This record gives sequence, structure tokens and C-alpha cells, in this order.
Amino acid sequence: MKKLTPILKPYRYIVLVIIAIFIFFSIIDIIESKPKASNERIHFYQKGFSGIVKSKSLNRGFSIRLFNEGKIEKTYLYSSKNFDLNPPDLYDFIKLNDSIVKLSGSLDLYIFRNNEKYYFHLGEYINNPSDK
Repeated sequence: MKKLTPILKPYRYIVLVIIAIFIFFSIIDIIESKPKASNERIHFYQKGFSGIVKSKSLNRGFSIRLFNEGKIEKTYLYSSKNFDLNPPDLYDFIKLNDSIVKLSGSLDLYIFRNNEKYYFHLGEYINNPSDK
């Protein structure tokens, strides 16, 4: 194994310190992000909404714009699948002008289209044939 030249020897400590600082701040970031994510999930669980889907977007998450009581509001949804439906993925299933309802204190999402009611449990895969 080659020995480090005398010029490079002092720099190895600087590199080790930089790596240690990076690891330290990464651990702090992970520790702080867990309560934030938990609070966001609790807030989403408690939040209820309803309206008519006017747009949907998939960019670092799934969002929709709902028309309700003369206003358009943007909300984010958790990825979900219901294998009894075609297509099973919530994002692919929701169409413009669908009516949707999510009651507060629940992760159940109901979609109304052509006098039919469809169900998704937000953040979960349901009716998976491989589970049966």
C-alpha cells in the first residue's frame, strides 16, 4: 500500500471532519423529520374535504384541485389502490369532474361517478388478490 505523500496527510483529517459533520447533520435531520411527518399525517387524518375534481397532478406526490362552494382548493392525497377497481391505482382511477368525499377523522375516500360509489382507503392497498 502506498504511503500518503506529506502534502496530502493533513487533508485526510479535514476530509474525516467533513464526513463526520455531514453524518451528524444527517442524523439530526432524520430525527427532526419524524415528528413533522407524524404531525402531517395526524392533520390529514383530522381534515375532511369534498368537492368536484377539477385537476390532478403527480409531481413529488399526488395532488388534486377541488371545486367546492365556489372555491378551488388544492389538497394532497396518499397513494392508494383498490384491486377491485380498474385501474386499481387512485391517481389513475380519479377522473376530472368526479365528486369525492373524505370525512374528518378517517382515511376513507369515496368517489362518486355516474351514480356509482367507489372506495379507497388512503395510504393503503385494499382487496389485493395476493392477500387472499
